[in-house]
Amino acid sequence: MSGLLSPVLEEKQTSPVQSTTNISTIGHGRGGSEAGGPVLASSTEHLPEGPLRSARSVRRDSRSASYGSDAVVPKDLSSSKPLTSIAKQQQILEKLPPPGHWKAPHLSEPLGRVQQITFNLLCLTSFGHSSLDSVWAAICLEEDGDESLWVEGTRQLYERLNNMLIVAGLLLASSAVFVTTVPPRAAMVNYTLRGPYICILGSFALLIGGIIVGSASLLVIGKAQPYWSKEVLYANRFHVYCTLIMLSYPFFSTAMGTLLLAFGLLSAVWCAEDRAIQGACVIVLILPVSMGVLFGVSCATASAESRLRKTYGALGGQGAS
Repeated sequence: MSGLLSPVLEEKQTSPVQSTTNISTIGHGRGGSEAGGPVLASSTEHLPEGPLRSARSVRRDSRSASYGSDAVVPKDLSSSKPLTSIAKQQQILEKLPPPGHWKAPHLSEPLGRVQQITFNLLCLTSFGHSSLDSVWAAICLEEDGDESLWVEGTRQLYERLNNMLIVAGLLLASSAVFVTTVPPRAAMVNYTLRGPYICILGSFALLIGGIIVGSASLLVIGKAQPYWSKEVLYANRFHVYCTLIMLSYPFFSTAMGTLLLAFGLLSAVWCAEDRAIQGACVIVLILPVSMGVLFGVSCATASAESRLRKTYGALGGQGAS
């Protein structure tokens, strides 16, 4: 009986050794024969299911199945991050710089400084940027199949115009009340006098014009396509100025209407005989003016150059050299 069992026991004792021998010898595939050594990644296929198959071999097999047997598995799969909007603008502006009529006039032109300040001011009040680089980059990216910048820029322009229309509507209602009503106490505030009344009427007219132009601009922006905008709205220098004036007119009309309305009410108070109201009016005037002065001082004492402008400066230096 013991003689019958001895071959079986010997086979069981030698089987683990054979399995380990298989691990170190099996797997001389195409890569292993060329390198002159065993390919352990393929040897895991011969391991039995159970504790001998480690977690590392399972991960290696899953990556090999995902990328192919001959592919190189990247070390960090999350290293490729999506580009930000500014990075996209930098790339497209380096590849396709905007034409000359999209840029601010050069200082060497007649009244170059005045033209440059006017152009930058119109761009700032229209799009919130001192140049049209963002608009050109959005159009070029849309032609390449990426419309994210164009959609985002259109949304921001919509929000700017909507906010200005809301403010203009509130001021228009206030000026209409002063135009059509009689002051309850003329001794305190008499806005029916000639000077204050003319200012309030001018504010009413400017606000109506700003609302009309802003509403028309919203209709044009909603239907404008990138290619049509480039070929029509920004075709040459004249078209660029027309577009910028149309988009910035609601801002200027609302600002001028606000100033006229405030000046008319202040003059109405100063034409009255109540000294307490006149003193309070001075305080009310100083508060918003001081906020504007603080903001101007904060911007004047510190400066930051945009990344797009740095890129253009580097490109301009290379072109000049």
